[in-house]
Amino acid sequence: MFKKIIFVAVAVALGTNVSLADDLVEVRGRIYEDVNLNGAFDKKKDKAVSGMLVSDGDTVIACKKDGTYKLKTKRGNSVFPILPAGYDMPAQIPNSSFVNIPTQGKEAEMTIDFAVIADEMGLKHDFTLNAVGDVQVRDLHEMEYANRSIFTELAEADNNTFNLWLGDLCFDNLAMLPILKSMMEFLPSKSWTIMGNHDRDYVEPFSEQNNTYNSIFGVADYFFYCGNVLFIVLNMFFGTN
Repeated sequence: MFKKIIFVAVAVALGTNVSLADDLVEVRGRIYEDVNLNGAFDKKKDKAVSGMLVSDGDTVIACKKDGTYKLKTKRGNSVFPILPAGYDMPAQIPNSSFVNIPTQGKEAEMTIDFAVIADEMGLKHDFTLNAVGDVQVRDLHEMEYANRSIFTELAEADNNTFNLWLGDLCFDNLAMLPILKSMMEFLPSKSWTIMGNHDRDYVEPFSEQNNTYNSIFGVADYFFYCGNVLFIVLNMFFGTN
């Protein structure tokens, strides 16, 4: 039984979950431990991960013994492994390795493999994290402020398990997001990111408002474990203007 479940969300919105046949995509893939760290499944060296959970933010399934999975999901949803304690993604920003299904795509089928790595630190029940809220840089001038302050502090805080960025990375200037991502990748601790209302595209329909963020940070919705704590990250903010 989970001892702790942490929800992180921007806001709350209610809606229905109705999918037309044309909106559905069948996703197939494999989850494997990338022993040789080459980003591709090598049957002779890498290890298939049996039983790891995969989700689209709505449905949760378990991988088969050989690490393969099959999931039918709606366009616009995220597809990601629910990393149990003891596993991590190779990327310095793990959620950037997760995949968002394009809303405007036409493929009926997609293949998405996930390479994971063993992480003994994640097995510890006691852990510390840096929770960083509302950096909200709007231009390069403010980016320099962030570099001299919070990024300098995080660069020296190398004994924490991970950084959790609590949304509003930028202030409506999405051109700042790739720069922030590159700066996070130089930090000693890994970073998980959350989408804020100032990190979205101001477009209609609301299903397109995650597009830029997802293209940089992977997905806005995902779950992961650290120790015996399950973190549930949800973007539930869909503005109408």
